[in-house]
Amino acid sequence: RVLPNLFITGSSNLTKAGLSLQEEFNVEVKDYGFEEAEKYFNHLWTNSVELTEKDVKQILEVIETQTMLKEITPFEAYAYLLKLYLELHAGEVPKDLREFMEEKGYRPFTYQLEAVSQAVANIKIHNGTLIADVVGLGKTVIACLTAKALGGKGIVICPPHLIGNENAGWLKYLEDFELYHWKVFSLGNLRGALNYVCKRPDIQVVIVDEAHRFRNEKTQRYHLLREICRGKQVILLTATPFNNRPSDLFSLIKLFTVPQKSSIVLDEDLYSKFAKYESEYKKIAYIRHYHNSKKEKQREKAKAYYRSLFHNELFITEIDLQKVNQRAKNLSKKIKHILNPVVIRRNRLDLKHYEEKIDLPEVKDPQEWFFELTKEQLGFYDEVIQSFAPLEEGGRFAGAIYYPARYENEDKEDKFDLLYQSNLYGFMRKLMVKRFESSLGAFLQSLRNFKEAHIKVLEFATKTNHFVLDERLMKNLLEETEEEEIERKLKEYAEEEELEKEQIKKYHKVYKLSQFKRKKEFLQDIEKDIALFEHLEKRIEKLGLIKEEPK
Repeated sequence: RVLPNLFITGSSNLTKAGLSLQEEFNVEVKDYGFEEAEKYFNHLWTNSVELTEKDVKQILEVIETQTMLKEITPFEAYAYLLKLYLELHAGEVPKDLREFMEEKGYRPFTYQLEAVSQAVANIKIHNGTLIADVVGLGKTVIACLTAKALGGKGIVICPPHLIGNENAGWLKYLEDFELYHWKVFSLGNLRGALNYVCKRPDIQVVIVDEAHRFRNEKTQRYHLLREICRGKQVILLTATPFNNRPSDLFSLIKLFTVPQKSSIVLDEDLYSKFAKYESEYKKIAYIRHYHNSKKEKQREKAKAYYRSLFHNELFITEIDLQKVNQRAKNLSKKIKHILNPVVIRRNRLDLKHYEEKIDLPEVKDPQEWFFELTKEQLGFYDEVIQSFAPLEEGGRFAGAIYYPARYENEDKEDKFDLLYQSNLYGFMRKLMVKRFESSLGAFLQSLRNFKEAHIKVLEFATKTNHFVLDERLMKNLLEETEEEEIERKLKEYAEEEELEKEQIKKYHKVYKLSQFKRKKEFLQDIEKDIALFEHLEKRIEKLGLIKEEPK
């Protein structure tokens, strides 16, 4: 049907990239301006030049012989790619960096300087790089040299135990490499880091140590880090870049590249590639886990996934796990190949190709090391584990201040609080066991911190007949993985004076104890938990486990 007085003009790229990635712009001209537009179009059409068959042949001949679409032999393609690779990886290392290292008392290893050259090239082309050398090759030194070569001001984000001082850690490295205007932020202080970079437009570089801690992009702290890195040159450090699934690595790369307009791949669409890799990974993982399941439904689903991966075996009756494992290896190779332009990863074998002698610690096979516990110590270890078991399994830690919804009306309609707080309670139990397994010194300090927090909560609840739970604190704790940061946040929360005022923040949930169906039990459970902490604290001191820890 012809629509009168309608004219559409603009740019329409009807390719996949044009429709999904680029912003096309078209204008509909109707009634007003139609005559002018029609006159302009007719003028162009009348004065256009018709292409003859000869013209078309000449154009095609130029395209096929003089452009990048001309026929290229496999050897020419290989030589061209090799040339690009060498140009990228063999950039010039400024001589002053080598001299600078010697002045500062660092040995200028060639493999480190080459990594700096490659990292700088990666950042200039792709806005970021991932330094993933195995442990012991000096990722921190490489990062500092790269920052020195880039020349901009920046910040470092690292676990709290790596911040250090003038004698060790990042603060020492920044001083040694004369990165005087840089600041170091703990993983637990990402909001502070974000506020800092927002106020300082001169911050150009962000170094993230142990970047694998940000594999999960569904956490609040990942989004905070992404905002910190936005528009910055990013240097990620990790010895374990590819830990579990493709999405883990993709989350890190997205800290410095736009997934659908990425310079890492030729078609710019890194998002689609990783979506495909993640889908393939899930199928492989499911097949491995359920191929011999006792449930027929799971076995059939595994076979369906197997057939989707191997189209030439549509009528299989048995799954060939060897083929599945090979498919997993091939998937890993694909991911490594795509990310080669931004990832720097060497192991100790790679370093054997250098002429200079590199003193690296010899890696030997692990050896079993047995230690014995006295009868009393064994009893105490069992007591601790049992104390922090779930209540239904005989555990003694009630965790009332983390699970107040349990003491409300049992007919409570809002089940979300019950689920959320149940997870928090379980998290706290596991935290205490982890601290216990880490070291008895750490466990003792945790007992004291928990006891102090519970005493303050009990005093507040008894005095005001109210209990306040910080919902934001709950969310942050469930996302946190660093035990020291968890303890710091708990301690800060316990010391907040605002809880004793009427300035209750919007993310605080206020409970009236008078409305608790089990108010008496709630207060008694807090007292029991305080008694448990005191009992375990005394047992550690009595057994002398701090002075002579068996481990």
